[in-house]
Amino acid sequence: MGILSGIIKEKTLKKRTVSTQAFTLIELLVVIAIIAILAAILFPVFQKVRENARRATCQSNMKQLGLGTTQYVQDYDETCVPRAIDNGDGIGHPPWQQLIQPYIKSQNVFQYPSNPRKDQLQNSDDGAPLGFASYAANAYGGIESVHINQAPNDQPPLAYAAITSPAQTIDVVESTARYTDFDLEYYGQTGGHSIFSYYIPPADPRDYGCLFSGHTGFSNYLFSDGHVKSYRPLATLDVTDGGSNSTNLWRYDNDTFTHYESIPMPNLYNPTIPEPAGTTRAAEVLAYAATKFPS
Repeated sequence: MGILSGIIKEKTLKKRTVSTQAFTLIELLVVIAIIAILAAILFPVFQKVRENARRATCQSNMKQLGLGTTQYVQDYDETCVPRAIDNGDGIGHPPWQQLIQPYIKSQNVFQYPSNPRKDQLQNSDDGAPLGFASYAANAYGGIESVHINQAPNDQPPLAYAAITSPAQTIDVVESTARYTDFDLEYYGQTGGHSIFSYYIPPADPRDYGCLFSGHTGFSNYLFSDGHVKSYRPLATLDVTDGGSNSTNLWRYDNDTFTHYESIPMPNLYNPTIPEPAGTTRAAEVLAYAATKFPS
């Protein structure tokens, strides 16, 4: 009798064990649904963490560029590194990247891995390939072109002291274009879109590019004092010009583009096409960048 009772108890225990280990179809579906919900919640978080890490890598690159530009200023009597030096001989000359190379001693810092055009060759004035697209000089900041032996149109190096507020003047931006500088406002040789900041695809797809703001809607900027900061595109432009900042961070004198464009001046690239007075293209380019690389 005792043996029979033991067998019955053992079978009962096994049945209970099996019944507690088994899942019904509904329970499995509930678990799967919970996992899917958690994945949907956590995936954007992980993606944002990964992009923040990439943004930090980009900022590190730009800080090294800032060290190069700062050391150049110290070595060249407090004059800013030129975008390029044009001595009037019609031959392309080394751009700013090559001029600060002795201080940086690295080509890798000029290429940001997450830039969608990072494998696009970047060209100098003479068309010679320099490196890859990622960073470009702000055409209105501290890195300006130098023209010599071209009187009366000579343009000497920009004195660092001429920059109204180095901490509020952008020197280098992230760009997807193939050129060494980024012209936010200029309307170009045809009176349309500048080759230095296209935001509508031109005939030559190699020219296509714009401001890169792929860090969850932000872009990194190197300022004339050497610091790097992230902004949303329109947050770098003053309210008068269509942005949201109280100051225009794109000009070395912090003047608004609206006021600057109201000053009559010849179009040096094509005298037959006057500059459109009082018209700013800057807000259009920045708004496009914000749309192309949303947060």
